[in-house]
Order: sequence, then structure tokens, then C-alpha cells
Amino acid sequence: MRMWHYRLISALPDLQLRGQLRELVAIMRCWKINGSPNHLLVNNATSSINDFYRYWVWYDYQYQRRFGKPFNRDYMLEVHEFCKTFSKFNLDEKSALMSIDKMYPDWHNKKYLRVCMANLYEKYAFGVGDNKISEYEWNRLSDTYKQITQEDYVI
Repeated sequence: MRMWHYRLISALPDLQLRGQLRELVAIMRCWKINGSPNHLLVNNATSSINDFYRYWVWYDYQYQRRFGKPFNRDYMLEVHEFCKTFSKFNLDEKSALMSIDKMYPDWHNKKYLRVCMANLYEKYAFGVGDNKISEYEWNRLSDTYKQITQEDYVI
């Protein structure tokens, strides 16, 4: 399981952006059943239900913007069930989108951004077939990294 750094969501290649949906639904299931996803890469997700909701709303916004269509029915049912079960959200969608930069301040920092970039670089440099990130996609990720940090991404 992985939650990509929220500032990379808009630049993710299509495969990773679509894959994030599976990850978020898996986190929702684990959270609902166990009270936590219990996975090293996403345990921080449970630190704040509001931050997870912000992340979800941001992801949903970027997904709809890129693909212009709803998720498949099974995922929508899972998301609806999660949101119904966790009705603790103190944010509506508009407020969530306006407060994206307040999300996961101790987790989605520069260090985590670099970890995510390293994972994506591996898919660019060594990926095979559909898992390979193209030159165009890598350049978009690198440009986004530079916009965020004012630095070139260097391994």
C-alpha cells in the first residue's frame, strides 16, 4: 500500500493515478474493519480522519479532472460505505479542497516527497512493459518536483 505525496497526484502517470484508487479503497476497508490499515507505508494515514478525507477529496478531484468519468461501481460503493461509516468528517468537499496544504504536515514533507520520487524513478529507469514510466511522464514528475522544492530531482 502506498499513498503518493499529495503534491504529486496531479503529475502521476495514468497507471499510478488509477492504482492509487485501489490503494485508497484498501485503506478504507482496513480502517473500517481493523481501525487501521496496519501497513508501514500508510499507517500515518490514520493519524487524522480529516487529513485522510482531504486526501481523498484531492485525489477524487484530480482523477475526475484527468479522466472525466466516475470510478467503477464497486469502488464507488466501497467509498460511499466508508464515508457513511466514518461520518466524523468536519469538512465539506469545498473546505477540504481549500485546506489541502494543511494535510499531513509531519508526513507529506520533503523527505516523503523524495521517497515517492525514488519509487517513481525506479519505474522510469527499470520498469518493464506497462509498468515503465515514459520519458514524457518522468519529465512531468521532475517538473512538478522542481515546482514544489525549487530544486532539480537528483538521486
